[in-house]
Amino acid sequence: MLWKAWGEVRDNRGAPGVDGITIGDVVAGGVGDFLDELAAKLRAGTYRPRPLRRVHTPKPGRPGQLRPLGIPCVADRVVMAAVKIVLELIFEADFLPTSFGFTPGLSAHHALETVTTTVNRGKVWALESIASTTFATSTGSQTDGTLACLTDLTAGRRAAGSSRRSRLAR
Repeated sequence: MLWKAWGEVRDNRGAPGVDGITIGDVVAGGVGDFLDELAAKLRAGTYRPRPLRRVHTPKPGRPGQLRPLGIPCVADRVVMAAVKIVLELIFEADFLPTSFGFTPGLSAHHALETVTTTVNRGKVWALESIASTTFATSTGSQTDGTLACLTDLTAGRRAAGSSRRSRLAR
């Protein structure tokens, strides 16, 4: 499992974390030894992730604004990739073919293609749901909400909130 995770991390070619160890350093020191040591720490329960290296990168489309970015160490990225591989195997089995947002290899583009195909087959209703977590802005204000609505694809009408429920009842 760690070898597969290492392959993903290596292919991603990320920057070093707080320990300064690069992908090249791991290759030069021996990938097998690196993964064996990491596996031993995981089995013994002594593995502890390192702090993130904090950098600030420019926000796209917002000149002069920066966003904070945390860069994990290579070893931490390998562990995270291994956990992701295991969890994907567990949870993908429960995903529906329409779970575009969470299924690896599917995206919003696939969702739009499915909507187009569905409309072309004569279906006229779609359920759209957006769940947002709590976001803090630079002013400290927070929003938390969930939006779910039905859309009449043929007429472009939307029913949201309580009006959605009343439309369903008709």
